[in-house]
Amino acid sequence: MLDMNTYYGGPFKVHARSDLAIIGRDAEYADMDNPNGNIYGEVWYIIVENGFGRRWRSYRQFESQIQADHDASVAADFLANEKRLNPDNWFEIDPCYGSRAYEAMGIETQRAEEERREVR
Repeated sequence: MLDMNTYYGGPFKVHARSDLAIIGRDAEYADMDNPNGNIYGEVWYIIVENGFGRRWRSYRQFESQIQADHDASVAADFLANEKRLNPDNWFEIDPCYGSRAYEAMGIETQRAEEERREVR
C-alpha cells in the first residue's frame, strides 16, 4: 500500500492509496496455486479521513497513481466547500489505527476476541 500526497478539504484529509487486486482472469494462467487463473495488478482508490479518525474509501477505482491523485485533490476541494460525502460514492472502512474512532468503536477489543477464537 502506497500513500500519495495528502490534501486537506476542510475537516477532512484526502489521499490516494493502492492495493493489489484481481484485475482479470485467464485460464492459461490457471494452475494448482491459482486454479481460477487470476491476474493481479495494482488498483488505486481514494481515502477520506475525518478528524475523529473515521475513514471512507471511494467505490471508484483508478488504473494509475496520477488519476487517483488528481481525483483526490478534486475531492479535497469539494469537501472544503461542501463538508459532506455523498454515500453513493463512498463506503466506510476501519477507522485509523489509534484514533478516537478506533477506540470508540472497540476495534482493538474485537480483533483480540477474534484472535482468541482462532487459537481455540
